[in-house]
Amino acid sequence: MPRANPIDDLARKLLTALQQLRQSPTDYPTTVARLAVLTDPQATPEQVKKALNKKPFAALWLIANKKDTHSPIVLIEDLERLAASEQLLEYALGQLCSAEKPSHPPAKLIAKVEKALRPAFKAALERAVADNNVPPTVGIAWVKNKPYFYLQRFPPPPPPPPKKKPAEELSEQLVRVLTEQREGVNYPLPLDRLFELTATTAAAAVRKQALGKEPFRSQALLALPKRADGPVALSADRDRLLSSPSLLHSVLGAARTPDNQAVAAADLVKKLPKTMQIDFRNHLQRQIASRGLPDTIGLIYSKKKPLLFFRADLDAAPIPLPPPPTRGNEVAAKREESIAPPPVDFAHCFDEAFARLDRERGGHNHVSLVDLRRAVPVERGAFEAGLQQLRRAGRYSLSAAEGRHGISEDERTAGILEDGSLLLFVSRRE
Repeated sequence: MPRANPIDDLARKLLTALQQLRQSPTDYPTTVARLAVLTDPQATPEQVKKALNKKPFAALWLIANKKDTHSPIVLIEDLERLAASEQLLEYALGQLCSAEKPSHPPAKLIAKVEKALRPAFKAALERAVADNNVPPTVGIAWVKNKPYFYLQRFPPPPPPPPKKKPAEELSEQLVRVLTEQREGVNYPLPLDRLFELTATTAAAAVRKQALGKEPFRSQALLALPKRADGPVALSADRDRLLSSPSLLHSVLGAARTPDNQAVAAADLVKKLPKTMQIDFRNHLQRQIASRGLPDTIGLIYSKKKPLLFFRADLDAAPIPLPPPPTRGNEVAAKREESIAPPPVDFAHCFDEAFARLDRERGGHNHVSLVDLRRAVPVERGAFEAGLQQLRRAGRYSLSAAEGRHGISEDERTAGILEDGSLLLFVSRRE
């Protein structure tokens, strides 16, 4: 009688145990190590390895990774069942995942199983991605529109937020600075001053785009976006903006022309967006009725209609009348008509206005910007740019309004805010 082969006996026992486990919905597929314990706890790892490779038994089962005792194992006819099982997916991920490298593409998982199993495993992974159906212990992350699998105990870090465009970043800065300046004496701020306080070096195109981006688009209110001196405020401060002297100054500056210096109140309203016109008209009517206009703005009536003007225009030089046309030289007359009036010599006008105002106030070399803005009839942006040139040339200096009590609204509007100080007084430098 032939002597019994212990390896053959172990192989038969492994096959029997595997067939019995197949009937369990929770214990199958199983692992090589667990199958060995259930079959013969006294068998050594070397004996188990030889039994699993013993012919003809080796052809009856399928091991995901023959070199690893923790690998899943099934009967050969259950190849598809193994490929779609939670055990195989978790096993492959366990070979790869770590806290340092938590997620991996399907190709790396497929490479961790035997070649005979790879096509079915690949198809199972594709179905899992398409159906978004994975075990609770597994997750799918998308990296550059490609799926990556990971174990829940090693979750991948959250993706970095998308990089913001320059206009979007500037939009956020504008709202932040506007909020910081909300309690300042010069709020609402002129648009050019708001850009200045953000310390931005962005090009004009980016600045324009920022005004239409979030959060500025919904959280800020810009009455005159095409004017550098147009005031801007937070949307929550809409009434404060509509009643502010700075808005009235800007609107009058937009409507006034050198040869039409008194503007009807109805024409001022038209300079604003339609969403603001009714409320601004109501605020303006109340100011006119109560004589509550800023000191820098005057009011007259023509045919019972109120006309507003800058008081500084009362002292402005008259506009020269065009010379009478000459006969026989129509071409020359048309050429003269096309010549634009010479630009205002700001430095000369400022020198004359400062000297006159200083004499009127006792010659103390200390003149308020309120009076100078009235006396030099140019827009706010041009006034401040011209004054800045004179300061850089060492001809004038500015001093702050600290220590003064009861600063008026006109003084707040006329002052220049620099480094947290409201500069209000001008002195000529010797």
